[in-house]
Amino acid sequence: MELITRFPKVYLNRLKLVKASIVIAFALGVSFSFHLWIGEERLFPLVKPIDAIPSLASPVQLILMLTFISLCAAWIFIENRLVGLIAIGTLVIVLSQDQMRWQPWVYLYLLMLLPYLLPSHKGGNEKSTMLCLQLIIAGVYVWSGIQKLNSNFINSTFVQMIRVFNIDKGVESWVNVGYAVPVIEISIGFALLTSRFRKIGMYCAIAMHIAILVYLSPIVLNHNSVVYPWNVAMIFFIRLLFWGTSENLFSSIRHTRLNIWAIVPLVLVWIFPIFSFFGYWDHYLSFSLYSDKPSNYYIAVEQTELHKINKRFENYFAKIPGLQGGQIIDVNKWAYFELNVPFYPENRVLRKLSREFCELNIDEDRLVFLELFYLNRKPHYNTFTCKKIETE
Repeated sequence: MELITRFPKVYLNRLKLVKASIVIAFALGVSFSFHLWIGEERLFPLVKPIDAIPSLASPVQLILMLTFISLCAAWIFIENRLVGLIAIGTLVIVLSQDQMRWQPWVYLYLLMLLPYLLPSHKGGNEKSTMLCLQLIIAGVYVWSGIQKLNSNFINSTFVQMIRVFNIDKGVESWVNVGYAVPVIEISIGFALLTSRFRKIGMYCAIAMHIAILVYLSPIVLNHNSVVYPWNVAMIFFIRLLFWGTSENLFSSIRHTRLNIWAIVPLVLVWIFPIFSFFGYWDHYLSFSLYSDKPSNYYIAVEQTELHKINKRFENYFAKIPGLQGGQIIDVNKWAYFELNVPFYPENRVLRKLSREFCELNIDEDRLVFLELFYLNRKPHYNTFTCKKIETE
């Protein structure tokens, strides 16, 4: 009875529903990006995070993915840590085969499963699980907002947003309003941590996700459909984890004992994103979502060498002002078309991707890899050649 007093049964049921929401949303995300997980015919190569990891055949990866989803489905009803450990271990193996699979929604679901490995019915660990999940979700909003506090977001994504409403005239006068977007997102995260402002934070979060769904839907942008399930799932997470709760999470964390399964995800969500500002932690693992902070990546092939690349690349050609004399493959467009996910925006991933092109026997000075980034609204390029990449 002591546990029930400290942690009402209704919240125990909510924890099961949150786990079920994670599994369903993950399965839907996989279905939206099927070729990211399964498929030997995809043109976009597997880019392993660590080269030393053995490669697994596509059928084996399919079996592992089905095993993970099946075990997670069983884990909803069977409170057995071993089932959870095997499920999470299986997912990590699948993720080890391709850096492109480390999308922000995948990473978040993985982090949210870890607190469920806390031993059940021992010292109120269900309460610790609930608290950890609440802190993870709040941290995502805080860091997603912080990452948007930059001029690239204001002058690119936000300008695109207001143009959806046909506000083409006087765009400059609207630009500074864009800073309200990250401020609101940060405020949502901190509001969820408090008892006084939690309900306002919940309403704002739900409204934001509905707005994102509409904005990305076929009636507006018709873009990035893989995050539809994620935004719906976030609404469920908000409702299940915060609705009707009255604890101040700042106070709760001081009086709750957390073991490794809770500490690791909290450190990864709240502390590690700091290192992204110094280039020591990835943008996507820091919840840099629609922030326009990551660079854009391209592969430029001189006209005389185009016959050496696959004709399917014609679907991914882009035009960049000032660059001519061949064709430029937009790597992000390529990823969207082939896998229905954005390119994992890190230099090392482009360099690994370059190996596929460096083996095509294209002359050294006729194949260039480009990193495009903006400083003070001005485009800047870093260029790489096969020889330079091989010697680094």
